[in-house]
Amino acid sequence: MLQVRVLSGVPLFKLIVKKLLISTFAAAVVCSSALGQELEPGDKIWSFKTGGWVTSPAIESDGTIYVGSQDNYLYAINPDGSQKWAYKTGNGVHGSPTIGSDGTIYVGSWDQYLYAIKPDGKRKWRFKTNGTVWSRPVIGSDGTVYAGSWDNYFYAVKADGKRKWAYRTGGWVMSDPAIGSDGTIYVASRDSNLYAFNPDSARRKIWAYKTGSNSISSPVIGTDGTIYIGSDDRALHAVNPDGSKKWSLNTGGWVRASPSLGKDGMIYIGSLDSYLYAVKPDGKRQWRYRTSDEVHSTAAIGNDGTIYVGSDDSYLYAIKPDGKRKWRFRTGDQVRSSPAIGSDGTLYVGSDDGYFYAIKTANEDTVEAQPAEIAIDTYAGVMIEGTVGAKYRVEFKDKLDDAAKWIAGDVITLPESPYLWVDRFKPVRETRYYRVVLVE
Repeated sequence: MLQVRVLSGVPLFKLIVKKLLISTFAAAVVCSSALGQELEPGDKIWSFKTGGWVTSPAIESDGTIYVGSQDNYLYAINPDGSQKWAYKTGNGVHGSPTIGSDGTIYVGSWDQYLYAIKPDGKRKWRFKTNGTVWSRPVIGSDGTVYAGSWDNYFYAVKADGKRKWAYRTGGWVMSDPAIGSDGTIYVASRDSNLYAFNPDSARRKIWAYKTGSNSISSPVIGTDGTIYIGSDDRALHAVNPDGSKKWSLNTGGWVRASPSLGKDGMIYIGSLDSYLYAVKPDGKRQWRYRTSDEVHSTAAIGNDGTIYVGSDDSYLYAIKPDGKRKWRFRTGDQVRSSPAIGSDGTLYVGSDDGYFYAIKTANEDTVEAQPAEIAIDTYAGVMIEGTVGAKYRVEFKDKLDDAAKWIAGDVITLPESPYLWVDRFKPVRETRYYRVVLVE
């Protein structure tokens, strides 16, 4: 364990303990670049190249990431960015995969099949439709797999790959289905309807809610049972569990992204008007953040409330809960993929540039920086307690905000523990923030 104490107002050798910082830096070594520099939030950890634009990922409990590409492959990628295996379908893989309780991966393809792939990358079965399978499958409590197709049908497929039932809508089913706590299945169609199905009833359809235009957005269900969905009528719709309208919020463009729900019930959704919207549960807009192009990406929300979303302007954005930008990461093309967050906080996202990216979101192993008040003719000191012989780098910055970069100070081979490092730059009457990073 590394202990760091910031000592403030040190006249020559008189030391006064100001703050106590306790942190471990093991993960910082794992996340370091080849040059030995610690990665900042928004920095690339690694990238994985495919042969086409990349879709939205799914993450297994062991850290394996599954993601499809327009190069016809479903990829299994290890947490370090190396390829585990690749399964070739007959055409591009657009939809996001879904992982079953037994580890089976379900994914659709432009070749009109819904696939079930074993965790070792071998095919379990495939189910033929008569159109592109764009939507991400969902799995019912009995193992039934639900997915839509561009042949206008919404399918229920048994766990063995045999058809259970199918319902014909009036348009392509590009939406990802969602299952309510009571088992009701919700899915949208390009016939402008949001459907509610009872999987155990002979009639199947419970109700259909009519939006003002086609919908390829996917429904999301709130804790109170409200269903949220976007539409090409430029609106976000809130629908009651009985199929009646609760409210709608107009945006300036088609709403093809799917809603994401925050812990506080806030709804986040992108629009083709280039904005990401934050909408309160009563349908009132809280704020909107403007990107430089259309927002097709569905947002992911971090444990700290940060909203991550892609834009056609080639950037992935990290937005604070108050609607201000935290950072952005640039890729080589549109980011229509929806990001996913790993258990360690790593953010994964695909781009139309053919790459799949792993991005650092936070300094998980660095404690909140602490200030040291520095007066004229005094020094700030950092007391380091660590491993004798190990190399540590002291870093500092004068403003504690996301835009300010950490400035590298001395690299110390720790001669003893504890050891006092003194800031010899002797800043005058200012606040300075310090941290210590294990180099090797």
